Order: sequence, then C-alpha cells, then structure tokens
Amino acid sequence: MTANLGKSVFELIGDFYQAHLEGNIEAKNAALVQIEENIFKKKTADNDFADYYNDVFSGRTGFNAKLSLTDYPKESIIRELFQNALGCRYLTGDIKILVDFRENDIVTISYNEVGFSVEDILYYLGFGMNNGDESREGRFGIGAKSVFFNVLSLSVCSNTFRFKIRNDGGKLFVESICLNAEPFNGTRVILELDHGEYEKIKDNFLTITEKKGDYLNMVELCFAFNRK
Repeated sequence: MTANLGKSVFELIGDFYQAHLEGNIEAKNAALVQIEENIFKKKTADNDFADYYNDVFSGRTGFNAKLSLTDYPKESIIRELFQNALGCRYLTGDIKILVDFRENDIVTISYNEVGFSVEDILYYLGFGMNNGDESREGRFGIGAKSVFFNVLSLSVCSNTFRFKIRNDGGKLFVESICLNAEPFNGTRVILELDHGEYEKIKDNFLTITEKKGDYLNMVELCFAFNRK
C-alpha cells in the first residue's frame, strides 16, 4: 500500500491494469484501494480520469482501445447491453430491466442492480480485458465495449458515478465524467442513436412476439435470461 502513496491517477490506473494482466491480485487490490481513497477524499479530479481514458482511446497508453468491429456489428448492441445487465449483481431474484424510447433518438435501459463500483468502472472503460469473474460471464468484455463504437454516445448513471462516451466517426472520447455525483439507485444506460437505428430497434421491441428482429428477438432474449 505504501508504495502507491503519492502516485498520480495515471500511475495508479496503469498499475491496476498491469497487475490484472499479470494475475497479481494483491497489487491490483492495493492500486484499487488507493484509487478509491483518492476518489472518495476528492484527491482525484474527474478530469484526471477523463484524460487517462482519452489517452487510452487515442492510443497513447500501453492499454490501447483495439477491437474488431466485424465480430460485433451494430445489430448486437441491444443484445450486448441486455447480457451485461443480466451479468450484474442483484440483491434479490426480482430483476427489473426497463427500456424507454425517448425523443431525439434516445433509448434508456435501466435495471435494479446494486450499481457500479470503482472497480467496475475501471473494467468497463479498460479495453482488452474484463473482470475475469466467471460467475458473471461477459461482464465488461469486448462485446459490451463494442457498443461504444455502434452508437453516437453512451452514458451511464450508477451509484455516485456518471460518465458519457462520445463516438465521433469511430474516434472515442470521454465527453464527461463525475465520480462523486448524487447517488442513483441501480444503473441507467442512455444511448444516443442514429435515427434509422433508433426506429429499427424500436420496431424490434414492438414486434418481438411477431417476427425475428435484427437487433432483438425472443430466442436470443430467452437465451440471455436462461444464462443468468
């Protein structure tokens, strides 16, 4: 722990990911504890986090944002978000997932999980790795992150954390992040979509019992719940 004292957020996050890749749980947890302490004592500015991940997205760190979109087409975005929601931690078996189609091509997906931790944020924004928890398959894996590239923007509200990732023609950047916001119960994911994609996804939900949709269908939905 003392080795981490005085380190910058860039160094601590880098230490966390390096320890993860090396399978060094003790070092990973030590870095995580220091990151959490800095956040909760407000020693870490929101901009520090944004700067780190913008460097990741632009390829200026050792943990670059690289993945093959051919394996995760735009039609997979709802499936990936549902699978991610079902991979979360819930206090009871009463899982509620609410989908809301709003004006201006906005779709929100809200679910009553216990909410994000600092560690969850690090894994969600960290490309090339997931949390390695086999009991929650697919949690924050590449499939979940591929959604960033297939929407105009993705925002998350969970516990005291808020962040928004903007996709500018395939170039990702953190548009905003807040690590000490007012508490939000559960998690809400907000998607800003191209109008055509918005209409197709909405139609898939409205006709899910009648036909197989490109973005969502009953077979995949049942399969996702069965895996949970």
